[in-house]
Amino acid sequence: MPIDFAVRRAAREQIAAMAMDMARWENSPRVSDAERRSISERIMGYEPALDLVGTLYCGVDGTGDYPVLGYADSFVYATKAQCVQYEAGGQQGLRQVAPPMPPVFNTAWIPEAPESLRHERFDMALEAMVGMALETIIEESDYAEIKFAVLGKRYSTAQTLANLIRPHAHDSGNIGIQFRSVGELSALARVIKEGRYSDIALMDGTLSLPMVSRDRLSLFYEHLKRWCCVKARDQGMVPVWLSKSHGLPGIESIEGIAAEVLGKTNPSHWFIRLPLDSTDWCLDIAGQRNLPPAGAVTYLWRTHVAMPVFRVDLDRVYWGNVIQDESDSHTRENEIKFFKQLDYASRDMRCHGYPYPIKAAHDDAHWTSQDRVILRKQIIDAAVAAGMKRSAFTSAGQKTGHG
Repeated sequence: MPIDFAVRRAAREQIAAMAMDMARWENSPRVSDAERRSISERIMGYEPALDLVGTLYCGVDGTGDYPVLGYADSFVYATKAQCVQYEAGGQQGLRQVAPPMPPVFNTAWIPEAPESLRHERFDMALEAMVGMALETIIEESDYAEIKFAVLGKRYSTAQTLANLIRPHAHDSGNIGIQFRSVGELSALARVIKEGRYSDIALMDGTLSLPMVSRDRLSLFYEHLKRWCCVKARDQGMVPVWLSKSHGLPGIESIEGIAAEVLGKTNPSHWFIRLPLDSTDWCLDIAGQRNLPPAGAVTYLWRTHVAMPVFRVDLDRVYWGNVIQDESDSHTRENEIKFFKQLDYASRDMRCHGYPYPIKAAHDDAHWTSQDRVILRKQIIDAAVAAGMKRSAFTSAGQKTGHG
């Protein structure tokens, strides 16, 4: 293909201008002097505990194909999620606990019309993954109480169920987020229901509730998140949401403050709890992003010099019952104990600096490109065997070289 030098030159100029714009934004002040002092007082360092024995961790992760295929105005979506369990073995590291749990697996056919059928099939997929009625999750979750605290409004179970967000069949981005989230939370829910106790349940993501401030509307996985928090709390288990992207500007300033406070003693093992609310200390960059989310407590956590700063979300009620104390010094001691437990899971050399149970769950849940091809073929073969025409699943993109 001939090179268009004019386009290439224009692209370079656009990229250079964009880079300058980014640099100006990045170099603008993010943390005030008052906030620097507050951060310095609250940065907590800790020594890794390499001799923990008996602490149980479970890790959850999931994947999917959204969609596997489509025909006419309907689509087939597939979801898989896996939960694995590990035990702390002192200097020997993490040991997998057998037998492993079977994965959550679901294929869902979502037609666009009629709307009633689309809603029905969408709800069937959610119930199949979680193994319970949607009404049960809604009623046993504390999401309604959190929404009431935010909005000052209450809704019946029937109203909540009727106003769940159910995307159009072709809206693969939104359906993918919902199905994958429900699949992963369903894997955790099965651990809880079956009484497979773990001290810490590790999830990839955040404890955010996107629709909690919206009138009437909600997503089913928001209710399921809070159901997991409630039921795990009853068993003495703490679900931990770990995000590799904290989304905060000026993080380099916080890292620099940590280095100043901790010096050479322990510059890469620290955490800081973000302000709980407006009555707590102030960190403007957190408040602008609604951190912590409703019903949660949020920390920034550094595990290793080669790793980014992680965001950690905990259930606010669990935190208040187990970690918070009337004495600030005792609260800090409880926080250090918790982060030492969390840190142990990230000392595994198979994934040093990141909790290995999540990585192990990811590896078990992962679908290769070949897996996806085979799944698609199985679905098409089954549809043909049921009387459908194979040509109904032919992709125009594949025919024209665009697939």
